Amino acid sequence: PEPEQINKPQQQSVSNELKNVTSSTTTSLTSNRFSTTTHASQFTSECFKARNNTIHPSNYGTLKPPYINLGFPKMGTTSLHSFFACAGYRSMHYRCNKRTYAFDTNNNGIACADCIQKSVEEGLPQPLFTKCGRADAYSQLDNGGWGKFPQIEYLDEILRAYPEGTFVLTFRTIEKWYHSMTHWPPTAIGTPKAQMSDGLRNADIPGFPRGTGRNVGEFGRWFCSHVTRVREAIGKNPMQHLVEIDIEDPRVGEYVADVFDVEEGCWGHVNANARLYPEVNQSKKGRD
Repeated sequence: PEPEQINKPQQQSVSNELKNVTSSTTTSLTSNRFSTTTHASQFTSECFKARNNTIHPSNYGTLKPPYINLGFPKMGTTSLHSFFACAGYRSMHYRCNKRTYAFDTNNNGIACADCIQKSVEEGLPQPLFTKCGRADAYSQLDNGGWGKFPQIEYLDEILRAYPEGTFVLTFRTIEKWYHSMTHWPPTAIGTPKAQMSDGLRNADIPGFPRGTGRNVGEFGRWFCSHVTRVREAIGKNPMQHLVEIDIEDPRVGEYVADVFDVEEGCWGHVNANARLYPEVNQSKKGRD
């Protein structure tokens, strides 16, 4: 499918907002909440780009489940879920404790964010996701626009619970991610309905306080801060693995197939916005 189309005025506005970001944010955990400290340094491109050298080729096909995605919504989480399901793994996406790993329309389960929170608060023994149901892959931990992000608030607990775990971060062009967040869920033209970005602005997420998210720069700063924190935390444990996936890379299917020893045909983009990608949805392929 063709890349997402964004009109020129909107593209210019988004680009200007990213260029105007002149500070980076580091985060520290205090009582399971974050305090943010702004430094007078410009963003680098490192936190916006997936690294393809985090897994040595000698480890391809040896990574053990569960595979836990620590990334953000609208960054290929459904494609990741479909990929693992195609490979025969039991995968949970957004909703946990469902009867099957496929798209189960008869059993909505419980939000993964809720069951993870309950497991942490109750101090349940490992595995940490006890209340979430057994799974080989957790493709989306947060509940999107509702504002619960266990991969942020409980990152330390998750990493401690899986000292030899395999973790995933997905990436896409920040401008396209922002465009997707401000256009999801798809609605009929003229229908007033809050988008995911509206819900996030009204939430109070660690590192992303209520009222934040007015432009692509603020979303980009939040994303960069999370990526940096995840990389640093996992980098301290040589027994943990972090797979970084650029969902827009034309060779992404080949890469994830090699890393996880899965058929390349299992990778495909799904859950596209029908208003943005009418031709893509007709072919059952998308980008979100």
